[in-house]
Amino acid sequence: MWKAAALHIDVLAPDIYNGNHRDYLDYLQVYDRPDNALFVPETGNKKEFARFFFPAVGRGAIGFSPFGMDETGSWNYPLGAARLDDGTLDAFALNYKIFGQLVHVWPTLALTGKTWGVAEPTDPAAKHEQVIELGKYKATVTFGRPQFGFPEPTGNDYPAGGVAVAELAPDQYLITGTRARLQIDLTHAAPGELLQLVRVEEGHYDADGKWVFDRMWNGDQTDYGLNLTTSPVLLRVTLATIH
Repeated sequence: MWKAAALHIDVLAPDIYNGNHRDYLDYLQVYDRPDNALFVPETGNKKEFARFFFPAVGRGAIGFSPFGMDETGSWNYPLGAARLDDGTLDAFALNYKIFGQLVHVWPTLALTGKTWGVAEPTDPAAKHEQVIELGKYKATVTFGRPQFGFPEPTGNDYPAGGVAVAELAPDQYLITGTRARLQIDLTHAAPGELLQLVRVEEGHYDADGKWVFDRMWNGDQTDYGLNLTTSPVLLRVTLATIH
């Protein structure tokens, strides 16, 4: 209706206080249109809302702003947090710390339409898992696993995990996130065809938007999937198929 009746509005944007995982993603989908830049100018500041940052930026959102983060004493509990404590602030601050160095990189990647993001689900049917379809590959993201072994995921102590992925080139992806494990597989493997992690680099982007290699991940750092913790990290992952 707004698009039909108010043609000069540049952006239609939702205030999202519904913390249900499925509903939140539905809001993002509805407002993410070819004729409308996705922008979340207001959302709840309970720490559980912080994880929705990742599906928002995965859809190329131009902003994500929790309400009541300025310590003025004005917040909207019970829609938001009961108090603005360190745990609440840290949950959101981690996302901005991760993406602070991507402000000149991620928008360009998002323009290609090859960015994705997921948040830890709360629907029991999801079994603490989300799958990102990457075409030739798929990334299975699980929540609440230790860093070693393959026990069933149990979820984090509260819904906190999120992952964002961008395609940099064929067979190469930028991966980041928090409190999650990511495992990449072939979507449709031919008989005898296997996936190989050719190179998993941890690094950062400099002020000119150029990738700077910091260290290599290998061995137990990759054998059980890529474990993303509360330490901000960017990974550049190169893949190949072998027979």
